[in-house]
Amino acid sequence: MCLDVVRALSREARLVEALISDLTEMSDGCSILTGELSHLVKLIGLNPEMLEPSARILSQQLVLIAQGCLLHRYSTPEISDAFIRTRLDDRRSGRVAGAIDVTNVDVDAVLSRALAT
Repeated sequence: MCLDVVRALSREARLVEALISDLTEMSDGCSILTGELSHLVKLIGLNPEMLEPSARILSQQLVLIAQGCLLHRYSTPEISDAFIRTRLDDRRSGRVAGAIDVTNVDVDAVLSRALAT
Protein backbone atom coordinates (compact mmCIF):
# COMPACT_ATOMS: atom_id res chain seq x y z
CA MET A 1 0.00 0.00 0.00
CA CYS A 2 2.82 2.44 0.81
CA LEU A 3 4.42 1.71 -2.56
CA ASP A 4 1.08 2.61 -4.15
CA VAL A 5 1.24 5.98 -2.39
CA VAL A 6 4.72 6.62 -3.81
CA ARG A 7 3.61 5.60 -7.29
CA ALA A 8 0.52 7.81 -7.14
CA LEU A 9 2.57 10.78 -5.94
CA SER A 10 5.02 10.31 -8.79
CA ARG A 11 2.28 9.99 -11.46
CA GLU A 12 -0.14 12.71 -10.37
CA ALA A 13 1.84 15.95 -10.15
CA ARG A 14 -1.24 18.20 -10.27
CA LEU A 15 -2.89 16.31 -7.45
CA VAL A 16 0.31 16.51 -5.37
CA GLU A 17 0.38 20.27 -5.94
CA ALA A 18 -3.25 20.54 -4.81
CA LEU A 19 -2.60 18.39 -1.74
CA ILE A 20 0.48 20.38 -0.74
CA SER A 21 -1.43 23.63 -1.32
CA ASP A 22 -4.28 22.47 0.95
CA LEU A 23 -1.91 21.24 3.65
CA THR A 24 0.07 24.49 3.49
CA GLU A 25 -3.11 26.50 3.93
CA MET A 26 -4.23 24.33 6.86
CA SER A 27 -0.82 24.52 8.55
CA ASP A 28 -1.25 28.31 8.77
CA GLY A 29 0.89 29.65 11.60
CA CYS A 30 2.20 26.34 12.97
CA SER A 31 5.97 26.25 12.58
CA ILE A 32 6.15 22.52 13.34
CA LEU A 33 3.67 21.64 10.58
CA THR A 34 5.32 24.06 8.17
CA GLY A 35 8.74 22.51 8.78
CA GLU A 36 7.46 18.95 8.41
CA LEU A 37 5.57 19.89 5.27
CA SER A 38 8.70 21.44 3.78
CA HIS A 39 10.62 18.22 4.47
CA LEU A 40 7.79 16.17 2.93
CA VAL A 41 7.82 18.28 -0.25
CA LYS A 42 11.56 17.64 -0.63
CA LEU A 43 11.01 13.93 -0.06
CA ILE A 44 8.20 13.74 -2.63
CA GLY A 45 10.44 15.51 -5.14
CA LEU A 46 13.01 12.71 -5.13
CA ASN A 47 13.28 10.17 -7.92
CA PRO A 48 10.55 7.51 -7.41
CA GLU A 49 13.16 4.71 -7.34
CA MET A 50 14.86 6.49 -4.47
CA LEU A 51 11.54 6.82 -2.66
CA GLU A 52 10.53 3.17 -2.79
CA PRO A 53 12.83 2.09 0.08
CA SER A 54 11.34 4.92 2.17
CA ALA A 55 7.73 4.41 1.13
CA ARG A 56 6.52 3.63 4.65
CA ILE A 57 8.27 6.64 6.11
CA LEU A 58 6.86 8.93 3.42
CA SER A 59 3.35 7.52 3.89
CA GLN A 60 3.60 7.83 7.67
CA GLN A 61 4.74 11.45 7.43
CA LEU A 62 2.04 12.29 4.92
CA VAL A 63 -0.66 10.86 7.17
CA LEU A 64 0.70 12.50 10.34
CA ILE A 65 1.01 15.88 8.63
CA ALA A 66 -2.51 15.61 7.19
CA GLN A 67 -3.89 14.67 10.63
CA GLY A 68 -1.98 17.50 12.25
CA CYS A 69 -3.21 20.01 9.67
CA LEU A 70 -6.83 18.92 10.06
CA LEU A 71 -6.61 19.14 13.84
CA HIS A 72 -4.86 22.51 13.61
CA ARG A 73 -7.68 23.86 11.50
CA TYR A 74 -10.74 22.21 13.03
CA SER A 75 -9.97 21.28 16.64
CA THR A 76 -9.13 23.18 19.79
CA PRO A 77 -5.57 24.43 20.26
CA GLU A 78 -5.03 22.06 23.20
CA ILE A 79 -5.92 19.01 21.12
CA SER A 80 -4.06 20.03 17.98
CA ASP A 81 -0.96 21.14 19.92
CA ALA A 82 -0.87 17.87 21.85
CA PHE A 83 -1.07 15.82 18.64
CA ILE A 84 1.46 17.90 16.74
CA ARG A 85 3.97 18.01 19.59
CA THR A 86 3.79 14.31 20.35
CA ARG A 87 3.63 12.99 16.79
CA LEU A 88 5.69 15.44 14.76
CA ASP A 89 7.91 17.45 17.07
CA ASP A 90 9.26 14.81 19.46
CA ARG A 91 11.32 12.26 17.55
CA ARG A 92 11.79 10.11 20.65
CA SER A 93 8.13 9.24 21.10
CA GLY A 94 4.71 9.22 19.49
CA ARG A 95 5.16 6.29 17.14
CA VAL A 96 3.62 3.68 19.43
CA ALA A 97 0.27 4.14 21.17
CA GLY A 98 0.84 5.45 24.69
CA ALA A 99 4.54 6.16 24.16
CA ILE A 100 4.40 9.95 24.35
CA ASP A 101 6.06 12.60 26.46
CA VAL A 102 3.26 14.72 27.94
CA THR A 103 5.57 17.25 29.57
CA ASN A 104 4.41 20.03 27.22
CA VAL A 105 0.84 18.82 26.77
CA ASP A 106 -2.20 20.24 28.55
CA VAL A 107 -3.38 16.79 29.67
CA ASP A 108 -6.35 18.16 31.64
CA ALA A 109 -7.69 19.94 28.55
CA VAL A 110 -7.26 16.82 26.41
CA LEU A 111 -9.02 14.63 28.98
CA SER A 112 -11.81 17.17 29.47
CA ARG A 113 -12.44 17.17 25.74
CA ALA A 114 -12.29 13.38 25.48
CA LEU A 115 -14.53 12.76 28.48
CA ALA A 116 -17.08 15.51 27.82
CA THR A 117 -20.64 14.28 27.79
